[in-house]
Amino acid sequence: MAQYRLSAKVYNKAISKRIDYINREGKYKYGTKSEDFLTGWSDNLPSWAANERDFWHTIEKLEKPGQVQARGLQLNLPVELPMKEQVKITKQFLDECFKNHAYTLAIHKRAGNPHVHFYVCERLIDDRPEPDRNSYC
Repeated sequence: MAQYRLSAKVYNKAISKRIDYINREGKYKYGTKSEDFLTGWSDNLPSWAANERDFWHTIEKLEKPGQVQARGLQLNLPVELPMKEQVKITKQFLDECFKNHAYTLAIHKRAGNPHVHFYVCERLIDDRPEPDRNSYC
């Protein structure tokens, strides 16, 4: 039976800890929830970012205090679909809705409940030349 859930939050501090948590990295690598991580990826990252951890640590460091670092959403995926299809619909959704923003996501499955966590940077990607690391924020 399908379950429906959507959770949305605004993060104005410690976004890099959230990214580590959903990707089960750093201090979360060997926790009790580490086995529920299925897959994850980032897209639309600027060329200066070595990876998503580098990107989100930079956002956390350079954003002014109190500024939004990311918008986070968590939503359930249809349990009836195989993982390959869950990944496909997740990618289609993000490519359509957030094609002009950097984002990171992770798909988890805990107690038979597949769900996706994703964090979207509010910085809009546009036609201007890409700013360097220190000018991005």
